[in-house]
Amino acid sequence: MPKAGDKFTVTLRNNHIGWGTVRKTNTRGRVKGESYLPIPIVYARKFSITNLHEKVRSNIYTFSTKDGFYTNQELKASGCRKKGDKLAKNLHGNNNLKLLTPWYTHIGAKKGTQITIEFLSPTEILLYV
Repeated sequence: MPKAGDKFTVTLRNNHIGWGTVRKTNTRGRVKGESYLPIPIVYARKFSITNLHEKVRSNIYTFSTKDGFYTNQELKASGCRKKGDKLAKNLHGNNNLKLLTPWYTHIGAKKGTQITIEFLSPTEILLYV
């Protein structure tokens, strides 16, 4: 479980910024405006960031952005690298895959933009460039 002070930085790619339309899978139709943050496996393991398959704790985090664009919103840790794995590979808006997109636009995110994901507590995240 993450603890206060745990953090990592990810470098965005086009598929992170435009997930709804820039994707290699055709498991569903394309949806403009969807985006997410990747969770590299090394940090998922190190901080035990889990998805819905982990029943001991929630995979929902309250988050804010350092610039104040968002306060007290919700991110969900989801996805897995192989079927049934408990380690998450993505963070996206809880019940809203378009939640991060306005902030990405606000900060001018593009391929190569680095985002830091800092845990303020086991259930709270601060995002910043």
